[in-house]
Amino acid sequence: MSTIEVVTCSGCGGPLPEVPTLSKPVKCEYCEITNVFQPPRVDSSTGELIISEEELAERDYQIYQQQEAILSHYSGELVGEEISKIRISLPIGARTFQVLVVLDNYPHEIFVDVSPDPTPLIGPFIELDTIKNWEPGKSSALDVIQELEQRLRTALGVVESHVSPELDRKSTQPRKKKEKTHEEKDPVFLEIMQKFEAVPEKKGLKVIFYSPSGEEKILIVKRKKKYPIELKSKFSPLVEGILDDYQKGRISLIQALTDIERVFYV
Repeated sequence: MSTIEVVTCSGCGGPLPEVPTLSKPVKCEYCEITNVFQPPRVDSSTGELIISEEELAERDYQIYQQQEAILSHYSGELVGEEISKIRISLPIGARTFQVLVVLDNYPHEIFVDVSPDPTPLIGPFIELDTIKNWEPGKSSALDVIQELEQRLRTALGVVESHVSPELDRKSTQPRKKKEKTHEEKDPVFLEIMQKFEAVPEKKGLKVIFYSPSGEEKILIVKRKKKYPIELKSKFSPLVEGILDDYQKGRISLIQALTDIERVFYV
């Protein structure tokens, strides 16, 4: 019985039409990387495969492309300095889900964690079509997030929105009837509203953070004439330390809010 040798692209992991040889490189039809024959290199002491710096650089670039695609569609940020871990906010109706996307294994299957747990609404993640039918080199992390969002919208009975994530997030804020909405003009406050979930008020800005369980943590950014930004909180000592660093000019306002968000989410 004959066997067929299947070889995958060194860049995206997709299947190649034929095996590269020393005299005949093969171009990947998915990511268009030219694959050349490279005998596997094994560490004699550990038995593990050795990956070249070029291969690592190419993989990092692919992860970067996935990261850019997600952050161009959703409001979020990198977790620390790692391009393979992204946290985004997914506002749906009156609820907001915090989504952690881990691309450590890309171009193979990605890992997604959502808080609060959406399993009672949409079932296990492995049942998502984009997860079940994942194809290295062709599937994207953005497709997974978009399917997750659509299923949550369907489960919660929320009509799909066609506006930007920022506008969608603001539109889902519950408002009392006949309440006048404060029109924000302060450029510093506008920057905060672009980067975080925040509600403008006459006396300041209410910034909303979330714990892994979905519990809301409110931080008030107050308006002052001589010193426009004042942060006050009665939370953990870690948050107080961040506020102290900000008040003493050691870190910027945005950095302070970013650090506080991490403290609440961990």
